[in-house]
Amino acid sequence: MRRVAGLLLAFVLATPAAADQGLPADFSAALERAGVQPQQISIWFGEAESAEARFHWLPETPRNPASVLKVITTAQALDQLGPGYRWKTRVWAEGPVSRGTLRGRLLIEGGGDPKLRREDLRGLLEQVRATGIRRIEGDIVVDRGAFDLPTHDPSAFDSQPQRAYNVGADALLVNFAAQSVNTRVDTANGSVHAWLEPALDGVQLDNRLRQVAGDCNGWRLRPLMQIVDASADRTAVRLEGEVPAACDPASIDIAPMAGPEYARRMLLQTWRELGGSLTGRVIDGRLSYGMRLVGSIESPPLADVIRDINRFSNNVMADHVWLTAGAQAAGWPANRAKATGATRAWLVAVGADDPETLLDSGSGLSRRTRISAGQLHAVLRRMARSPLFPEFAASLPIAGEDGTAARTRVQGHARLKTGSLNGVRAAAGYVRDRSGRWLSLVVLLEGAPENGWRELLVWLADRAAETDGPVP
Repeated sequence: MRRVAGLLLAFVLATPAAADQGLPADFSAALERAGVQPQQISIWFGEAESAEARFHWLPETPRNPASVLKVITTAQALDQLGPGYRWKTRVWAEGPVSRGTLRGRLLIEGGGDPKLRREDLRGLLEQVRATGIRRIEGDIVVDRGAFDLPTHDPSAFDSQPQRAYNVGADALLVNFAAQSVNTRVDTANGSVHAWLEPALDGVQLDNRLRQVAGDCNGWRLRPLMQIVDASADRTAVRLEGEVPAACDPASIDIAPMAGPEYARRMLLQTWRELGGSLTGRVIDGRLSYGMRLVGSIESPPLADVIRDINRFSNNVMADHVWLTAGAQAAGWPANRAKATGATRAWLVAVGADDPETLLDSGSGLSRRTRISAGQLHAVLRRMARSPLFPEFAASLPIAGEDGTAARTRVQGHARLKTGSLNGVRAAAGYVRDRSGRWLSLVVLLEGAPENGWRELLVWLADRAAETDGPVP
């Protein structure tokens, strides 16, 4: 018998909501209102530190968790790496420096930092400048050896390679390999301003937007955007259409090119902005013996990183954390096999293993991933019993307030990570009951209808908060 089933066996027969006894009437009515068939959904809620459920429905059925998989990724990382873990990015120089000129290579060693921003890169290169280097007679070399990954295909998941959520992991990922397309209506002169942030060499904006009178209503920027040219040297983003004057400023994140190419351009551009010059190119390579350290920066601590991952559901950050946890357990360089093995071993250690579990990412951006509601509860229970619970709970969006749960308005207090793919909806986190105790709540839905999910989730969170014992 599976270990998760063993955890449940003590109370399955005692719980009136066991699958062979049918759903309580109010649960059946809630599913019917949402257009959900009982066999499509798994539900669990109960005291967060307890193995017993106040209510469960099909808790052992493996389902796609979508971005709720990040709950496991971040819990494992916090548990194994610790809240203060930081990634390092370092710069090394090879060759003599004379009168501001480095006669040799400058090497950037990527450490897998999931949150390396443009300003961090600038600060790193300013350290190089502070050593007296102004001109490089040679190449800037990028060492990506911390991650051993195949070439990423950003179109593989859904044939939308320019969507920021499809960016692949890279040991030197800069700015999430993304740009923001921003617009703002200028009613004084009847125009629509548009700009890219950050500006990046080779990416141009063709703004053809027109301001029109009227309310904003359901206006969205994305349908007015088109990437009309994407080649090795040039990418053009065209904005064409009408923007109602009443609309607030809008922003869309795009990934105009692959991460390594984005980092190459950003490195060269930033070095030149600092007044540096380069006779060679920006190429890939490896750190070699005899190089000397000329710059180093650290990422924010892991406790801060997982807040961004869970609150804003950042896929590439989650994959970086997942890969790092795997490498810390099985040795560098990081790869997906090590990460998968480390996660499965951790699930066994926390009593959440199941032979039907299928993992192939840390983000949940997958059609293949399968995990059960009972396993997710076991992970939530592990963290609720951990001294790291405050850091973990703080990473989850506050329902009705922030992150991806901002529009999930519950009556009480809930911290819920939500996730969605086509036909899949999921949520997992913590809800306070009417006695002030934390409950864990997990909902996994496959074959989801177009509408009704949010209302169903709110009903389930409120229903859980109202209980003080097993659901009759």
